[in-house]
Amino acid sequence: MTVRFTLNGGAREVEARPGETLLDLLRGPCGVTSPKRGCPPQGQCGACVALVDGAPQSTCTIPAASAAGRDVVTLEGLPAEERERMARVFTASHALQCGFCTPGILLRAHHLLSANPKPTRDEIARALDEHLCRCTGYVKILDAIERLARVRREGERTEQHARAREVVDEGPRAERERLAVAAIERRADAAVHDRRRQRLARAHAREPLDRVEDLHVAGAAA
Repeated sequence: MTVRFTLNGGAREVEARPGETLLDLLRGPCGVTSPKRGCPPQGQCGACVALVDGAPQSTCTIPAASAAGRDVVTLEGLPAEERERMARVFTASHALQCGFCTPGILLRAHHLLSANPKPTRDEIARALDEHLCRCTGYVKILDAIERLARVRREGERTEQHARAREVVDEGPRAERERLAVAAIERRADAAVHDRRRQRLARAHAREPLDRVEDLHVAGAAA
């Protein structure tokens, strides 16, 4: 099956096999590798996001045939100046680790800031709700997008001054981040304990346990 669509401003015509998705076309015959293959076909991690007809979409959920006639923009299709700016801001904010999730997040940020040049931190967090990052606690990513919004509005010089002020305030900032990470870890520990209690309750319902020692053994086995 021949699929014709627009990719990063240029017309493309590719052959698609049965069962393939837009992500397969991008990473295969189109040779565009910024969209990552994270959780196909669930579309839950955000790693394969591209702008399809102007809106962020998970390309692993779009059948190849449905891409016909669409306008698709990946990270490679953004202006070079915009990509440079994103790279500088995310690097300065220490918002990069393995980088697997970064292209999708950058496209989501680009879409958000194009529609809302001055989003609140909560609005940024909600926009990133469909993206998973397995390396960070998202704090630095939120910082980076806030900074990117400021740079887009006010320019590089204003950002340099803001960074100088942040260096002076690095102590309190580091303490806030430490407390935020500690709160996340406490919630994660609570969730683990809750799942353990649920498993123990299910085990107890299946087979009554006579001794406390048996309960400990069932918990270890679960």
